Amino acid sequence: MGLEKQKLNFLLTVFFSNSVFAAFSQRGKIERDGKKRGVYKLIPQSASNQERKDYEVRKSEFKKYLQKFLEILKDKKRLSAEDLEKCMSKLKEEVDRDKKDGGFSDILNEDNAKQITFGTVQKLVNLYLKYLWCANQIDFIPPHCPVDRQVLKAVEWTGKPWPKMGKTDYQRAIEQITQKIVGRSESIAGWELENWPFSK
Repeated sequence: MGLEKQKLNFLLTVFFSNSVFAAFSQRGKIERDGKKRGVYKLIPQSASNQERKDYEVRKSEFKKYLQKFLEILKDKKRLSAEDLEKCMSKLKEEVDRDKKDGGFSDILNEDNAKQITFGTVQKLVNLYLKYLWCANQIDFIPPHCPVDRQVLKAVEWTGKPWPKMGKTDYQRAIEQITQKIVGRSESIAGWELENWPFSK
């Protein structure tokens, strides 16, 4: 493998790791109602060493699956907003399946009904696309931007926070962002990048 290929592989790995970290960043916190936020289920302290090992193996398999899924986006020549949402829905559906059906519900948070939220999926996919775009690894402008707390605050969103969003919440947020940027930017991704970080 040549040096240029190695450099690209390194960048893609960093893009993936950073996207997962950001999308899963609210993980593990306990809410006022006593429910755990986040993607992964809690492992009880009474779990055996083998149970802990099996759990870590499953988490590793989950991350490999996500990386393989996301890397397909790099080879697309274009991606419409509709195709992007289909991609996100497909990812959520596949992740939420039982282990016997190739999914990962066995390691997902029981307080989220053993499912990954659409809000987490969109943050993961949109951020990965943003990295690819900024590094000139895709030939199209991403249809959307990573929808997170800062973006939602900038458009005065009053709905659910991004980690709890369902698909309908996400679509409503995108509509609100689209209305906000009329006359300001040609794309949602461009608007978000021009205004990042929003705290400046």
